[in-house]
Amino acid sequence: MKATRKFYIRVRADYVGYYEIEAKDLNEAEIKAMVQLDHDMNDRVYPDVDCDEYDPTEFMENSDKYQSIQSDNQDYFSQEEEL
Repeated sequence: MKATRKFYIRVRADYVGYYEIEAKDLNEAEIKAMVQLDHDMNDRVYPDVDCDEYDPTEFMENSDKYQSIQSDNQDYFSQEEEL
């Protein structure tokens, strides 16, 4: 029996779709676009997937909640908290 190792892997997938939507307002247009993306995800929309190995001790010990998940929206969240 071959020995195995434990790996800690973070997987992220981003789906992007571009749609021309007719709607009464922006909110309705966004909802229609989200529905269209959901409908297309297994047909025409392909994800951009990346994987990273991480150190679980760093992940658990990090007190900064946004840094611990390596958020792409870290600047946005920081601005939101300052309000």
